[in-house]
Amino acid sequence: AKAAGRYDLVGNPSGQISGMLNERRPAKDILMDMVNEARDTIEGLQKHL
Repeated sequence: AKAAGRYDLVGNPSGQISGMLNERRPAKDILMDMVNEARDTIEGLQKHL
């Protein structure tokens, strides 16, 4: 594919999620979002105990 200039035939090893990316964000912001979501989930689960 590369020799023929047919990059449309080359696979995308980054995964299915790559098509959903629409912005660049610092890793710190992404991790903080993940931590906050985990905290909210745990707090929500504790209400059911």
